[in-house]
Amino acid sequence: VDAFCSLTGINERIDKILYEYRVTQSLTIFQQESNDVICPPYENLIDKFCFRILPKIGRNIKWLHLEFLSVDRILVAAFYSNLYGLGLYNINMNTAASLFFARSSSLHMFKHQITSLIIHLDKDYSPFERRALGQTFIRTVALGD
Repeated sequence: VDAFCSLTGINERIDKILYEYRVTQSLTIFQQESNDVICPPYENLIDKFCFRILPKIGRNIKWLHLEFLSVDRILVAAFYSNLYGLGLYNINMNTAASLFFARSSSLHMFKHQITSLIIHLDKDYSPFERRALGQTFIRTVALGD
């Protein structure tokens, strides 16, 4: 995100390359520190990305990898007509279990569009807890609305 934002607006030729379909099919919008800790992007980067860039490339995006605290801001920033994959990182188990049930969540808008979902929990959970969470998601998808 940082490099994308830094290069945007330098000139039309660079913008054309940045906004090209192949470049924008899959985006990772979080910071990963050297010790593998995942953090949300800085506020000023998110603002620029949401207001200036995502509306221009939203239709190209097939996969988004997002740090959970910035999910709502990013999902409402553009029209993602081709989005089918979503990776959610740094999410706690209780939140993960209720993700697609809450109509107030922007994720609910994509409930029938997302066919691939990655959940990266914020800490280590037991195999039993992970299995229970997986079964919750299967039931959620099977029941629909």
